[in-house]
Amino acid sequence: KQLEKLEWLADIKGRTLYPVGGTWRSFARIHMEATDYPLRVIHEYRMQRREAEDLAKLISRLGKKSLGEIEGISRRRLETLPLGVLVLERLLKIAKPQTLLFSAYGLREGFLYSTLDAEAQAADPLLVGCADLAGADGRFGSVSDQLDDWIMGLFRTEGHARARLREAACLLSDIAWREHPDYRPEQAFTRALRLPVAGITHSERVTVALILAIRYGGYADAAFIDPVRSLLAEEDVAFAQRVGTTIRLAYSLSGGTPHMLGLTSIEKSGGKLVLHLPKGGESLFGEAVQRRLDAVGRAFALPTAIG
Repeated sequence: KQLEKLEWLADIKGRTLYPVGGTWRSFARIHMEATDYPLRVIHEYRMQRREAEDLAKLISRLGKKSLGEIEGISRRRLETLPLGVLVLERLLKIAKPQTLLFSAYGLREGFLYSTLDAEAQAADPLLVGCADLAGADGRFGSVSDQLDDWIMGLFRTEGHARARLREAACLLSDIAWREHPDYRPEQAFTRALRLPVAGITHSERVTVALILAIRYGGYADAAFIDPVRSLLAEEDVAFAQRVGTTIRLAYSLSGGTPHMLGLTSIEKSGGKLVLHLPKGGESLFGEAVQRRLDAVGRAFALPTAIG
């Protein structure tokens, strides 16, 4: 009855509802468990209203013992979860949002955000988070700007959403350098899936992870990708193949140093993918570079040439 008195709740109809707080995160975990969702990351997890209503109705009627048998619920939530979910069920019936989108963050993070200046608030949270991680993990300092500039010419038609993912992948492109070479593709993929960053959907998260696996010599059909493959569309895989193989080629030529990267360039020209080397730079072009250039050509479905 109290909720029905709130006239502004009608404004939510057909829109996205953002539940914030530990009770709702527990609710999302239960839904993940019930649906066998492949990526156990709460942030940006989405649920349709109808399925949320059905699950909320079920949980609100469960006792403490039954709830305790469900994976992923902390014991301190057992007492309050049925009551909190009952409120959610009633809210959904009245407000009728189309989608629920869950956040890993809460009031404290919101307060901290409110204390930032306008420039910091306007920054892209995905790229800021990846830059922080790259600064901690890189071997020679970040070369992401030079790397993104180097490959940008091949991706001018990709659009802003893809450009963000490409830039994030460039920032994280040295993420697995400490790992054993045989395990770098899988380790890079796994780390990217679980990165504590915001501003990225689950499908985008898997796309970036696949880019990094390919950057380290992995393949799009590798078995370690199977658990989350359902979150990727075919165009995501093709995009990851193009970016990952191009970054791999860049590292082969430069060793991750900006000076060496600046000596070369790559472009689409005359229906071909052309790699430009400096005069007298034939020593840069060995068998490994040839293989990786060919891989980029296959990803773009273009013949390759040296300019």
